[in-house]
Amino acid sequence: MTLSRYVEDLKDKGGSEYNKEIRRIADIKKKITEWINKKKLEEKENIPAEVKSLVKLKEELEEELEIYLLCSDTLENL
Repeated sequence: MTLSRYVEDLKDKGGSEYNKEIRRIADIKKKITEWINKKKLEEKENIPAEVKSLVKLKEELEEELEIYLLCSDTLENL
């Protein structure tokens, strides 16, 4: 299944359904992480400023970051 299909399937589900969708959410996170990591910061103009800031911070600190995302009432916003 493609990334866009995963996101489409999850977008109208409530946050209470998160645990049922762990595998698909993990796949989405993995694909996004791979996409971010394969480009240089200057080439990442299509990603949100918050993500750019985290990537830059990671590069400057030269270590892995552990990031916690706060979810809203739908999985679409994860």
